[in-house]
Order: sequence, then C-alpha cells, then structure tokens
Amino acid sequence: MEIGLNIRARRKQLKMTLEQLANEIGSDSGNLSRIERGQQDITTEKLQVIARALNCTASELVTTEVTPPPSLPLGYTRVPVLNEKQILEWDKIFCHINHFEFKDWLITDIGIPAHSFSWTINDLSMSPDFEIGDRIIIHPKIRPSAGDYVIGINPQGCVIFRKFRDRGVGDDGVQIFELFPQNLDFVAYLSSRDKIELLGVMVEHRKYRHR
Repeated sequence: MEIGLNIRARRKQLKMTLEQLANEIGSDSGNLSRIERGQQDITTEKLQVIARALNCTASELVTTEVTPPPSLPLGYTRVPVLNEKQILEWDKIFCHINHFEFKDWLITDIGIPAHSFSWTINDLSMSPDFEIGDRIIIHPKIRPSAGDYVIGINPQGCVIFRKFRDRGVGDDGVQIFELFPQNLDFVAYLSSRDKIELLGVMVEHRKYRHR
C-alpha cells in the first residue's frame, strides 16, 4: 500500500524508530508495522494523527509527490471552509493547521486574521438573502454590532447563522443580545435566556447561482 510506504519513508527521513512513532500517536508498534507494510487499513482520522506526528500533511502521505499550492498575489488570503465538527473544534485544529487537510478553501482580498474561517449555509433560516450552498467568511475577532450577521453555537451545541441584535444591559451589567432568523420558521435565541456562544462576524458573502 502506497500510504504505508510513504509513512515509513517519512519516518526514516526524520530518523524516528517504529516504536517512537507508535508512542507519539498512541498506538503499538505491531499495528503501525502492519500499516507500513500495507497489511492493515488506516482510517482518515488515524492518518491525520500520523501526519501530525511526522510533521507533514495527510495528503503528503497519500501521494508520492505533492504539488504545493500556488502562491497567492499580495494581499490575498486562503480561508478554510469548515464543516460543523471542525468549527466546534476550531481552536484545537488551528494549532495544527499546517498539518490538517481541508476539503476546500476560499480566496479573499479582505483583511482578516489567520484564525478566520468559512462556512457553507446549510439551512433556510436566513433566506431569502442567504440560501443553502452560499458561503460566508467569518472574522472571529470582531465585536458584533446591531445588524451584523454572526455565527454562533446554540443551546443544543449546533452551529447557527443569525442576525445580531443588541438588547441592552441586564441588571448584572452583562450585555444582552438576540440572534434572530430572517425566516420566522426558525428559532431566535436570547442570551439572557438561552446558553449561546458567539464565534464570529460575517465579513464576506459568496452567493452562487443554483440551477
């Protein structure tokens, strides 16, 4: 199996023993040896763990020759498109972003920090302005103002996209805000009532024509 050979080649390049790599990834040398010899299948998650331990990307272990991404013009930035699980674990993933393989990226010329990310709209809560399949770029460091579109986490632990509305300050001195949908068939959330977390403010919207 090509992947196993690539893992072995990369390990030897770093002068790591089989036991050292096994300890690094929390496995045993027998399993790792079978993976290297192509006698045992490897999951995507396991491949990501091995890639991080070998200080490379998973794609470098899948193919024998990796074409580096083209350099971008000055002022342009690549932003990863995250799924819901990745957004919920974004702080952890970002620490290893150079060794993590994302399915897709957006390229933008707006000034955003490295911690920014993109999200694909997956429901009709903000229709008709935002439709399923549209993509948005999120700035995680901006403090939202009234009328901003934001990404957050609802009480059920799911990622939501809503419009931000300032509701003043509570008796305890804490700001109260509402996250409300444009489509009234969906739920609105109030910070004084619901356990919600803000993740960032939308700074760019990519709308696509769907046939």
